[in-house]
Amino acid sequence: MSEQKITQVEKTANEFGISVSKIEAVEEENVVITIPKKKTNTKASADSIINNTIGSSIEKEEPKKEELKKKKVALYSSRNVFWEGVGEVQRGYNFVTQEQADKWMTRIHIRFVTPKEIKEAFDN
Repeated sequence: MSEQKITQVEKTANEFGISVSKIEAVEEENVVITIPKKKTNTKASADSIINNTIGSSIEKEEPKKEELKKKKVALYSSRNVFWEGVGEVQRGYNFVTQEQADKWMTRIHIRFVTPKEIKEAFDN
C-alpha cells in the first residue's frame, strides 16, 4: 500500500515537473526510543488533590526583589475607601508604598502616622 502512495506521489510530481526523492526506512538493532523530559517550569496543571479528585495547582510566584525593597509608609484613615488604580485603605492604620501614600494624602480622611504612634497603638 505504501508503494502505491509513493508511486502516486511520484506520478503527480512528474506531471507538475517537480523532482521527488525517495526516503527509505532503515532498521537497526538495539535502538532505544526515548521521550522528551518533562518540563518543570509549568505554571498550572491538573493534579490529584484531596480525596483523589482532580484540581488545578498553580505554583506560587515569589515576590520580586524590587517589590520587597519598596519603602512602606504608615497612614491612618478615618474611613474605609477603595480608590481604583491606587488601592484600598481600611479604617485605622494602613501600610502602603510611597507612591500610594502620595496619592492618599490628597484625601482629607488620611494622615501620616509616626512610628511612635504605631508602637503605642499595638503595644497593649
